Amino acid sequence: MKNDFNRDQFPNIDAPEGLKEKIKESTPALAKTRRAKKIRAITVWGSAAAVFVLLCGIGLIALGGGNVLKLRSTNDGFNKEIADHIGEYSDKIGDDTAVAPLYPGSSDGSREYDSEYPTGDYVTGGVSEPGEGMIVPPVGVGGQPTQSGTLTAGEWCDNENFDFFLNLLQKNSEFQLAKKYFGISPVSRITVTLDYGKDHPAKNRRVQLLASDDSVLWQGVTDNQGVVYLYLQPFGGNAVTPTRIAVAGQSGNTYFNLPGNTSSYTFTLSDSKAENKVLDLMLLCDTTGSMGDELEYLKVEMDGILRDVAAKYNGWTIRFSVSFYRDIGDAYVVKTNPFSSDLNEVLTLLRQETASGGGDTPEAVHTALYDSLNKVQWDSDADAKLMVLILDAPSHEGQECNATLQKAVEQAAKEGVRIIGVAGSDTDKNAEYMLRSMSILTGGSYVFLTNHSGVGNHHMEPTVGQYEVKKLNVLLVEIISRYLQS
Repeated sequence: MKNDFNRDQFPNIDAPEGLKEKIKESTPALAKTRRAKKIRAITVWGSAAAVFVLLCGIGLIALGGGNVLKLRSTNDGFNKEIADHIGEYSDKIGDDTAVAPLYPGSSDGSREYDSEYPTGDYVTGGVSEPGEGMIVPPVGVGGQPTQSGTLTAGEWCDNENFDFFLNLLQKNSEFQLAKKYFGISPVSRITVTLDYGKDHPAKNRRVQLLASDDSVLWQGVTDNQGVVYLYLQPFGGNAVTPTRIAVAGQSGNTYFNLPGNTSSYTFTLSDSKAENKVLDLMLLCDTTGSMGDELEYLKVEMDGILRDVAAKYNGWTIRFSVSFYRDIGDAYVVKTNPFSSDLNEVLTLLRQETASGGGDTPEAVHTALYDSLNKVQWDSDADAKLMVLILDAPSHEGQECNATLQKAVEQAAKEGVRIIGVAGSDTDKNAEYMLRSMSILTGGSYVFLTNHSGVGNHHMEPTVGQYEVKKLNVLLVEIISRYLQS
């Protein structure tokens, strides 16, 4: 099994002189970011200075000999940096190496993962990836990135790899602690597939999972494949046995019994529901100071993504919303904006936003998620409702915060709002678990930025199986398209 990455796919990143200072001026909140970032930045710039001095010395020697010194590739075409892989959950770690240019914009590079990933022991190690600990200034006029396609990312869908996730919770101590931190444990799942007959999935149908007394245990909405994931007591509680499901229809509910102990069912409906080809797409972004190393890039990436979706699905009615959040005590806690079909209006709001505030690691994720569902009017009957949640820190800990977060996630699942979590730089395992749990319970997916772009601070290696590194804009358009395609 291989995971290949070709740096030729990605643009060369060169930083004009003076842009580092401009970025510092435009993002004063970076001074308030976490201590770990400061230590890393000092270490990286110190190391960079030492390397610069060394190269200058070598260059002078070479020039003195009548030859101009140039960086040269190794005999197989790469400047290589090789290290053990980190953070995979695997049976064995074999010939697993990272192969990459030593600096952004140098010659070609690739990344290969040869391990297998079904079950086994959690493996830790050290990996040095392209761009680790670096902040690469944006390119373009005024130090701004000019087009999307710079940031790189991978994806992992836990609902499609559910046994992997269950194994992880049994063996990984960090995830076990995170489960307690948030009070979220999506481990008992029933998968229901609805159709109107062969090759006719029943899309956008509301489904309730019922106990013997017809109390509602969980609610969800089928996706464009007619699939809905229903969870038992993901926030704790007494064990209960589900007995049937109720599918909402124009003339009332249709009930199906759940015989036996299986966890997967397929049922055929006699009534049908027409598609309306309506999409509500929200971007919800953390704009605290710690996001300053990537926010300008993310704004450009999301600009391109929203434009690409609008162009690709021009036969759909698409409404966009961009909403932002910080933390208690900042200039604002949550800044929601209504859905709009005017893409230019939405993009203007996106471009105006800056990073500031924060200071401690947790942020007001719980409040942001709740407000984005309740203070913004979603189309209750839209064929697809998607929320792209971008952050680098978890929500605050505590019973009240957890209750708000849990209530918001349950509401999103009930209303069919699928959360696509995107982890930025310096994300910790609590934030990873939080995003993955949200994505699991709402039928979404987990996306994580990687070091391959050379942009931003270090990106933590996710605890997942094999994944493919892609440009963020390409990957997100692909994910959004999965929920829209017939």
